[in-house]
Amino acid sequence: MLASRVSYLARASRLVKHSRLLSTIANVKEQKSLVTEVHKKDSMLHVHWNDQSVSRFPYIYLRDICNCPKCLDAKSFQRKLDIVGQIDLNIQAKSVEVTQDGQKVQISWPDNHVSEFDSRWLHQNKLKERGDVVDETKGIARESVTLWDRKQMQDKLPRFIFEDVLRKDEVLYNWLFTLHEFGITLLVDAPTNSDPIAALVLAQRVGYNKATHYGFKFDVHAKFDANNLAYTTEYLPLHCDIPTAKNYPGVQILHCLEQVPTKGGSNQFVDGFKIAQDFKNKEPELYDVLSKTPIPYVDIGADVFGDFHLKNTWPVIELDHNKKIRRFTYNNHVRDYHLTSPPEKVCDIYRGYMLLGQMMRDPENKIDQKLQKGEMVTFNNSRVLHGRSEFTPTRAGNRHLQGTYLDWDLIYARLRSLGQSLGRPFNE
Repeated sequence: MLASRVSYLARASRLVKHSRLLSTIANVKEQKSLVTEVHKKDSMLHVHWNDQSVSRFPYIYLRDICNCPKCLDAKSFQRKLDIVGQIDLNIQAKSVEVTQDGQKVQISWPDNHVSEFDSRWLHQNKLKERGDVVDETKGIARESVTLWDRKQMQDKLPRFIFEDVLRKDEVLYNWLFTLHEFGITLLVDAPTNSDPIAALVLAQRVGYNKATHYGFKFDVHAKFDANNLAYTTEYLPLHCDIPTAKNYPGVQILHCLEQVPTKGGSNQFVDGFKIAQDFKNKEPELYDVLSKTPIPYVDIGADVFGDFHLKNTWPVIELDHNKKIRRFTYNNHVRDYHLTSPPEKVCDIYRGYMLLGQMMRDPENKIDQKLQKGEMVTFNNSRVLHGRSEFTPTRAGNRHLQGTYLDWDLIYARLRSLGQSLGRPFNE
């Protein structure tokens, strides 16, 4: 345990230094973004920077983003400016001035309102030009995300001490950032009983948990007449949870309260983002199919809140506007039957879906983690697929995991606020 703590502290230190270094580099880069000159052309303000680049700003945009006290409330950071009722769509600047040191741009408007922009802030909020093409050679993952397979992650899960996460803001930040970067972490030295419910305690440290039709928390153990394959002793294929929901859970917390002493009962994990990247490299046409085809999901039954009937569709690989991967959604046991694609496309859908599934099951891609009593795994449910090997309960022990969910909106909000107070900005 001492070795694991030393390993954790060393990694946490590297994370802190890495984050601060990136922040310092970014700040230095932005501090050098000074305005050298401006001129009006084509109903836009052309801003020349000291790196020889030029940015174009429509006047309506500049008027809209004015952050003076008359236009932006200082306490709530909400807009006071009524753009629809107060601003002309075809507004033009009356005059534009640049301070001698190039750090400020001042614009006077027809109604004599004056907007002043810090050059660094203006550079951060510049618009993307038509020639700014997304570099797809850098891969489909965002720069702050690290992909992994068995070689990188087996027996090497990022570890955090449960009580440290609860008590120290810096450790909380490191844990959440690591969850964002790798999609999975292991918390150790958590309680060994369910009083209080440790998964809920951890969720409340972030803010609040996400309730589902399974309740505010759930218990994973073998049940008679189970309404979900997770509540059996059988092999559970790799999947994400609840893709039947329009806002399915972002992060899952699983806390081990009891584990079978015999073989079996291990959790299996695979990085869906890494699978998607490899899949694109191997089968670019099928990658395109699975990133554009809605796959239907359905789940019908009854649980703590009564009857439920959930239906939704997701592409297996969901991309954002920059063609970076946002979600990897795969759950074969709640996949619905009806596809809406034309017949000639259906075979390609099946070919891609089955090949992707084979890649997920490749031993070189997945890791095994048999949780022990008092251990807790947290993972990105929209990235890291999870499954379980079959097991047999004995008189010496059963398998009992307790869990809950979190939403990424909450996690990112917490990271931003923590980052601001710790001097480690999080800008995702």
